[in-house]
Amino acid sequence: MSDRKVAVTVALFASLREIVGKKEIEIEVRENTNVREILELLGKRYAQEVLKRVLDEEQKSLSRNYMILIDGRNIQLLDGLDTKLRGDERITILPPIGGGLNCLRTL
Repeated sequence: MSDRKVAVTVALFASLREIVGKKEIEIEVRENTNVREILELLGKRYAQEVLKRVLDEEQKSLSRNYMILIDGRNIQLLDGLDTKLRGDERITILPPIGGGLNCLRTL
């Protein structure tokens, strides 16, 4: 594993932004750190609630309600939570979005 440090930016939205108190966080990590390790780091530095919402602890996987993008690419199309980071990437954590067709039916 590389000891070289790299910077990644984590963009947070909605409830995660409220929990952490910031819309973006820049984190310095070792090169080849994976997405799961980034989430664990957020949980340690800011709030365990981040982990509880984003990870399905039983399945040890991403909660089906959240989407994580690295530079606009869904991690589910890469290596999931094991996707490694090279540095200078932007990680976007998108929470569930309400609304849609069910809202229109009530009008």
